[in-house]
Amino acid sequence: MSREEALARLKELQTLGDIEMAHAYADDVICDLLKAIGYEDVVIEYDPASSLYGSPFLFA
Repeated sequence: MSREEALARLKELQTLGDIEMAHAYADDVICDLLKAIGYEDVVIEYDPASSLYGSPFLFA
């Protein structure tokens, strides 16, 4: 994924209307971009942490 592709997808997501879904899809775009530029290890560590988003255990 190129920078331009990521920007185009993120701009498109801003028109979704569903903020939570847009945020989830935006996470995917950012992760795809990070992988494309060689930061797959960062994405691997981010995935488990992102699954806690909105979890009651996050703030326990």
